[in-house]
Amino acid sequence: MHVDAIDDIVATVSVAFAAASKVAAAQAPAIEAQVRRIVGEGRDKHPSIPIDPVRLAAHLAANAEHDVPMDVLRRTHGADLHLALACLDRHPEALRLLDTLLEGPIRATILRMKVDHDLADETLQRLRVQLLVPAESGKAGLTSYRAHGRLSSWLRLAAVRLAARLSREHQHPTQSEASALAMLVDPERELLAKSYAGDVRALLNEALANLTVRERNLLRQRFMDDLGVEDLAALYHVHNSSICRWLAAIQANVLGRVRTGLKTRFGLDLATIDSILALAANDRNISFSQLFSTR
Repeated sequence: MHVDAIDDIVATVSVAFAAASKVAAAQAPAIEAQVRRIVGEGRDKHPSIPIDPVRLAAHLAANAEHDVPMDVLRRTHGADLHLALACLDRHPEALRLLDTLLEGPIRATILRMKVDHDLADETLQRLRVQLLVPAESGKAGLTSYRAHGRLSSWLRLAAVRLAARLSREHQHPTQSEASALAMLVDPERELLAKSYAGDVRALLNEALANLTVRERNLLRQRFMDDLGVEDLAALYHVHNSSICRWLAAIQANVLGRVRTGLKTRFGLDLATIDSILALAANDRNISFSQLFSTR
């Protein structure tokens, strides 16, 4: 693609995104730099697939409706978003690449759920329709791909959920959806976790800030001071079971706030949220002890 054409696309997308997101004029250079990166990644990975600047700007602006606009741009995987949007435009090469993904790694993930090949075929057929054909809302499923993680990871999650539902409908014995999600290869799962690690940490901090002083103290004593249940029971002059109930209630409250935040801010479904939180639970940087050490 000619340099002048790239410049025109970057300018068009940057101006449209800035206007739709209502960001300050001072952020224009930063927006343009991120848009240039996104466009460049798409052009470099898929040089034969054209870029629709209007669709790209609209998609990025929609992602920014419930998020910080610059954060949306920074987290966007340009090449994968380019491919997804081209699929929605029914570009032949983009559809061929999508089919390669579906028939390769995505089919392999479904088959690891111990389903038969007929159900795997049905899953992929239905998934393709859901991705590309507008539903009653007028939007195809692929429009919900925010490109904050790899497209292959997003497709795997969608395929596992659909295969699990179809298996239940057909009353086929199969591996649980949660177990299947846990089987996703580590690099893909790590990318998913990294995409939202900062958001999970921020939501945890917000949730902790909404706790009472007593609740925060109890968590700090448990996770920072490493006091056991018996130690805390003696300190608060209550039975061990009371401490266990208090801690469980506080952690459920915090986790509930994080789940709600991920759903309302990013439009994530519960299965995706569960996968993100399961991975985040193993991240030392967003553990309760790490969070309290910075407060």
